[in-house]
Amino acid sequence: MTGTDPPATGLFGDDAPASARPAPSALDRALLDAYLAQRRSLDDLPFTPAADAICQAVGAPGPPAEQTAVLHRLLNLRKAGKLPALGADALPSTAPLRLDPEHERALVIHVQQAVGKVSARDRLAGAPEFVDLTDRFNAETGLTLSPHDLWRVVAKLGKRSGGPAPMQAPSHGSSETHEAPATPSKAPVQPADVPVEAVEVPRPEPIAQADLRVGVIRTAKVNPKARNPSMVLEIDLGPLGVLTSSSQITNLYRPEDLPGRTVIVAAGLGARRVGGVKSHVLTLGVPTPDGITLLTADPGAKPGDPVF
Repeated sequence: MTGTDPPATGLFGDDAPASARPAPSALDRALLDAYLAQRRSLDDLPFTPAADAICQAVGAPGPPAEQTAVLHRLLNLRKAGKLPALGADALPSTAPLRLDPEHERALVIHVQQAVGKVSARDRLAGAPEFVDLTDRFNAETGLTLSPHDLWRVVAKLGKRSGGPAPMQAPSHGSSETHEAPATPSKAPVQPADVPVEAVEVPRPEPIAQADLRVGVIRTAKVNPKARNPSMVLEIDLGPLGVLTSSSQITNLYRPEDLPGRTVIVAAGLGARRVGGVKSHVLTLGVPTPDGITLLTADPGAKPGDPVF
């Protein structure tokens, strides 16, 4: 280093000019050893005890800025192709939660306000600013997500591009997934206030792993507690029983018109509470300019029949 070079700053010197950054060192090797020992994927690390353990191993128990530097160093090593694969010993990653489109748009806006664009999300990994962002997001939406849960969603959104997929589930897996019971909240986000070119529209989560079945609606009623206008459907799935689904289909359907209608549902995804109602299956539909149109099956399909 010359007398005119600025000194390296931060635990790894990542925020210093290239000429002042330290060469790969024993600290990097210790960091990679600690990362491999935790057996947890990098996208699943921020805001977890495993991240704290890695920080401890490399002598960065705090302050938060040092812990953030540890994660940023791992991210930089991954970008440089120097992060070793975890292999067969890797622990299963935490599956990202599926937020409804309105909440995803709100999250995109928060991230853009923090770092300019979702693709720059890595700057928030492990950062105290992201903890503050989580608090603001929860206060705005009425949700109660942890920083780790919200980070997993942000990491997923950062890998996406393009517009919405052609099929969408209008029940608890799309527009009302993870919605808290109705509580007073701030006014909904108005995406129109954000320049169109700045908004990255997320795609609905694929449901390829779901158990798709034919169902017949037995009862339908409006859910007055849901944050977004929704109906509570009791759906006969034959051998699977009669299960509840919360669906945002009030634009095109009236409750009295739905009993006896054949629908397609996704089962086996677990129950979610939506507006005070426990929703057990997703009722599938296709978005149109006027609202969600329910998918159906030809006559002859019986309740509970699998869909291939």
